[in-house]
Amino acid sequence: MKDVFYKFLNKSYHFLYVIIALSLVFFTIYNQSFIKHIYNILKDDDVGILFKVLAPFALFTLSTCIYLLLFSYKYLLKPFFISLFLIGSITLYMSLNYGVIFDTSMIKNVFETNTHEAFSYLSLKLVIYFIGLGVIPSLILYKVKIYYPKFIKSNIQRLLALIFFFILTIAIVITYYQQFSFIGRKNNTLLKEIMPFSYLVSTTKYINEKYLTKPLEYQYQGLDAKEIETTTKRKLTFVILGETARGDHMAYNGYERDTNFYTKNLNLISFKNVLSCATATAQSVPCMFTNLNKENFSNRKASFQDNVFDIMQRAKVNTAWFDNDGGCKGMCDRIKNTVNIAPNSSKTKCNGDSCFDSILIDYAQNFLESIKDTKEDNIAVFHLIGSHGPRYFERYPEKFAKFLPECRRADVENCNLNSLINTYDNTILYTDYILSEFIKLLKTKEDEYVVSLIYISDHGESLGKNGMFLHGTPYSIAPIGQKHVPFMLYLGKDTPQELKIDRACLEKKINEKLTHDNLFHSLLSLMQIDTKEYNKDLDIFTSCKLK
Repeated sequence: MKDVFYKFLNKSYHFLYVIIALSLVFFTIYNQSFIKHIYNILKDDDVGILFKVLAPFALFTLSTCIYLLLFSYKYLLKPFFISLFLIGSITLYMSLNYGVIFDTSMIKNVFETNTHEAFSYLSLKLVIYFIGLGVIPSLILYKVKIYYPKFIKSNIQRLLALIFFFILTIAIVITYYQQFSFIGRKNNTLLKEIMPFSYLVSTTKYINEKYLTKPLEYQYQGLDAKEIETTTKRKLTFVILGETARGDHMAYNGYERDTNFYTKNLNLISFKNVLSCATATAQSVPCMFTNLNKENFSNRKASFQDNVFDIMQRAKVNTAWFDNDGGCKGMCDRIKNTVNIAPNSSKTKCNGDSCFDSILIDYAQNFLESIKDTKEDNIAVFHLIGSHGPRYFERYPEKFAKFLPECRRADVENCNLNSLINTYDNTILYTDYILSEFIKLLKTKEDEYVVSLIYISDHGESLGKNGMFLHGTPYSIAPIGQKHVPFMLYLGKDTPQELKIDRACLEKKINEKLTHDNLFHSLLSLMQIDTKEYNKDLDIFTSCKLK
């Protein structure tokens, strides 16, 4: 066996054979999720056995054409394919085990994920994938001798091979055009699943948009913003920005478990039918805090315009942002009082990789102390790490492990699904505890301020149903668990009277369909900010305002 391996490495191989072999390897091994998906589609369609064989073959020949045209050159072939082996081993792991699709939104999340968050995905299984399907094939390719004929001959051979595979591709596509067209229209994410082209194209788009595209002209919002002074006391609002919390795992919304044990007697209003703007933090957070609704939202637009906190600061509202989840996605860039909590901030509440959300209570107490001598209204955002996966078990202290047994590993796909859901529900329970602590703090200030609290999550999470985990699935095909989010409201004892809000009316609206689009305008309303950017039709309080 050893002699065979040495002979293999010492033999010289024509570059065309190497390209075809690499194309076959990448299409069959590194596209397992895509192949599985396409055959799941084809097995129920009456398209004939020949099409079921030729359809994936056409994609293989098309891939070979692309590799021949762009990457079959002497000083490019090895570096390019070695990079693909290393990256492909990780993308294969993520696609097979978590159902990840590497579209532009997911690539944005990858680039904007901090180091500590990235390491939370580390597991023995991922290391095995990386070594077995990344490092070892890279070393073999590095050692293999590749023969390139002289320039003219090499290019003629490349051209002839390219023509051959291109004709094969076109012949199959033309013959079965209607079938390809029908399947493509019904399954618009398929092209985003073909490795490595999915992440190569998406990465190119992301880099082009972020670094190479001419910046848009900055759009200032709410230049006319001013506070409406109707309250007898200063206003104080906490916005608790959740992470990866599912609306259907809230006891308030009908979940069978008591996941809202700590706040159930604190007079919260929970809106039951709320959909997120996106399925990933990088899109949802800018979407919910700008006046760009889901239909016309883009991160590029959001990066070049004011958000709701810019408008509030313009209206002289004292604003702060405290982040325990790796960043505000641009929404706190112009807030002077911004704190990004380091994962080693506390010996008792942090482990060097992340901190329990209870650390935010300390910052809330300090914030309340800092504003006691000010005259302005105040709003503070607390960005939770909440239910961030896959290491759900690291999001709560041991004493909050109410639902047992737990899934105490990063490769959650290898956990029993019941234990995974137990662990996730423990994160929801702990978040509820954190909310109760924030509300208790606000209650101590009800004589001094008109207090309120809003809790809303950025998106939900998949927990193994249909083999899907985590989040970030393209919105059009994402399961409802990734889109249905909690949205809760706490109003202090005098707040309804001070803000002229009919609380009983609000409680009757809990079943209305809402989205992240409502948050921007509802925050302006809650803080009594008058501006032309405000849209009363998207304000959850509009129909419950007292005359």
